[in-house]
Amino acid sequence: MFTIYCFHMCILANFYRAKLEASITQMRKALAKVIISVGVQTSGPTGFTSCWKQEPMTLEDAHGKLLPLPLELVVSWEVRYLTEIVASYWKTVTNSFNSTSHTARAEAIDYRRHIWKELRVSVGFLNEGDTRLIRRNGITAEGWLEPSFNSGLWSIGAGFGFYTAIDKYRPAPGRHVSDMVSLTLSLRPISNFDVRLLWHRIVTDYNRDADILLWGLGYRF
Repeated sequence: MFTIYCFHMCILANFYRAKLEASITQMRKALAKVIISVGVQTSGPTGFTSCWKQEPMTLEDAHGKLLPLPLELVVSWEVRYLTEIVASYWKTVTNSFNSTSHTARAEAIDYRRHIWKELRVSVGFLNEGDTRLIRRNGITAEGWLEPSFNSGLWSIGAGFGFYTAIDKYRPAPGRHVSDMVSLTLSLRPISNFDVRLLWHRIVTDYNRDADILLWGLGYRF
């Protein structure tokens, strides 16, 4: 009986020793992973600590490991706003910029849409006011080539399209269609909002061409 008892005790001792060794091995592996993770997070190129001016952003992978990424290493993250609403106001000059007797206040509202790369389109309403030569308002539609620079901080573009309007002073009644050539410059001082300068040239077939200069405030989303 004593021999059988000793045999069973040896078996149990070997079993628990194996379990203990397996637990120690797992703890060692877990500790090694923690050391590697800490090393990745704390190590970096020599001299970078003193030149990073902003707090780094932190990226986390699927395993929960954290990696600091300095914002100075991000070259350009441009937010692509696809839609813009612009309300603008300034003046209309009939026939010539040098004309002082045929000017009026002008106002417009435009819906602008980013289509592909530098290509955009716009649809809007334009009121040229009353210059005593024209009293015209109508719908505009243009296509634009407008590249942006400095991660979308500012842009410059040129557009061409059509302007269907009613002129109260035109002898022939009804709506008529004129060509429209435009230039624009925009600056985005804060996110979602921009300041836009617009120049439109209305080319008519009845000697009533006009230049429209507009300052606008836009909202992008």
